[in-house]
Amino acid sequence: MPSERLQRRIDSLLAQADEAIEKFDWGLVRERAQAALIIDPENAEALAYLTTAERGLITAAGTLA
Repeated sequence: MPSERLQRRIDSLLAQADEAIEKFDWGLVRERAQAALIIDPENAEALAYLTTAERGLITAAGTLA
């Protein structure tokens, strides 16, 4: 379990990922989720954001083709 300070950092990273979803910025969502997972590899919320980002990137790539 991360310290209180690291948990605040994780919360900040995931808040940034959430804001990036509003802009369909899947690369930023992935980046922030991965950063949170470096701190806490078992963070379920970060894993969900990463999965969402990967789906968004695949969908975006499919619409460009």
